[in-house]
Amino acid sequence: MISVADEGGKIDLNTAAPALLATALNRLAPDRQAGSLVMNGILELREAAAEAQRARGIALPDAVAFRTIFEFGQVPGVDQRLFRAMLPLVTAHSGSTGFDAELAPLALLSALTPDGPAMSRAAAGGRLPPSYLAASPGKAFVVSSEVLTGLGSRYSQEAVVEVSADLQDGYAIREWRTGFGRDLNKQTARLSAC
Repeated sequence: MISVADEGGKIDLNTAAPALLATALNRLAPDRQAGSLVMNGILELREAAAEAQRARGIALPDAVAFRTIFEFGQVPGVDQRLFRAMLPLVTAHSGSTGFDAELAPLALLSALTPDGPAMSRAAAGGRLPPSYLAASPGKAFVVSSEVLTGLGSRYSQEAVVEVSADLQDGYAIREWRTGFGRDLNKQTARLSAC
């Protein structure tokens, strides 16, 4: 099975608005104190990355604190349960301050929607604060492949691919993931319109 999903439907650990990150963490962390600890760790990593970039004289607007979503597990206060809950909801590659509700995994919408999960992506988007939402930049996609053999063995591989006319080949692979299996019967996110 092969699938493609737009990373613009997820929360970017590097660029998401602090209020959006805080809401997700406070709803998914074991308690508010743990959510605050993790949020402070993310903000400290972002500031350290920005300071390192300034020290090198690099004028890019967005410093990269997280090169892969797996680095989220190294933030102080992140336990296995929170790591597993957040992993399918976050990215390190969209570059957006919000996320596109039309592309978001349903688990993300359920976690953020006040008064319980919405019945549709459109309804959930209408119930979220506008500051949480942003149209997908349509630049980063996760391409997933999963093989299930006749004997029941599974192998999965994912690549996060950035697509841009500014890149030498028109695309660049930003991250490889192996063994990142998922429920083959469950839709996780949608692809943006091309």
